[in-house]
Formats: sequence, C-alpha cells, structure tokens
Amino acid sequence: MSEPQSGSAPASRIFDEGRQAERTALSWRRAGLSMCVGALATMRIFPAVIGPIAFVPAGVGLALALVVLFAAQVRYRRDHAALMAASGEHPALSGGGLVALTAVVVLGLALCAAVVMLIRVF
Repeated sequence: MSEPQSGSAPASRIFDEGRQAERTALSWRRAGLSMCVGALATMRIFPAVIGPIAFVPAGVGLALALVVLFAAQVRYRRDHAALMAASGEHPALSGGGLVALTAVVVLGLALCAAVVMLIRVF
C-alpha cells in the first residue's frame, strides 16, 4: 500500500490511532441515551405513584437528555475540527459545560425520585 500524500488526506482522517475523540463521543452518546431511558422510565412509573404531575419532571428530564445528545454531537464535531486544524499544537478544546449539564440532569432526576419515595413512605 502506498502512503497518501500530505495534501490529499481526506477530511475525515483520525487525529490519533487510539481514536480518543471518537470514544469520548460514543461515551457521551451512551450517557445521553441512558438519561433518555431514565426519563422515559420516570414517565412510566411515577404517574402511578404521585399522579399526572409526574409528567413534568419526566418531560424536563427527557428534554434535557435530548439537549445532552445534541450538545455531545456538536462538541465532537468542534473538537475534531480543532484537532485536525492544529498542526502539532495543543488546541483549546471544549470546556465543562456538557459535564455540568449532565450532572444537573442526573441530580435533578435523583431529587425527583427521592421526593417520590418520601411521599410514598409518608
């Protein structure tokens, strides 16, 4: 096999052989899908326990999980472009906004679950 010339490399080439950016993107996708499943389970279980008001936190959780999925894809594309544009430099990558959003969603759903359990006990 012959090596591609430096000027003819495809735009979708990988940054490193370990595919760290791709693995991170898949990890965020799994996290977002897990949050979707948790929100859908909340929609299925909580109304029987506390009534129709349970659809509010479940809907908010589902909407935020979809935002996490979208933000993860945007983050991957932005980071991949930055890595490919940097020639030997260390580019500035995405910050911790997606991590903070994910923590808020998970903690919010956990708080709702705790409230439901307290209501159920008392």
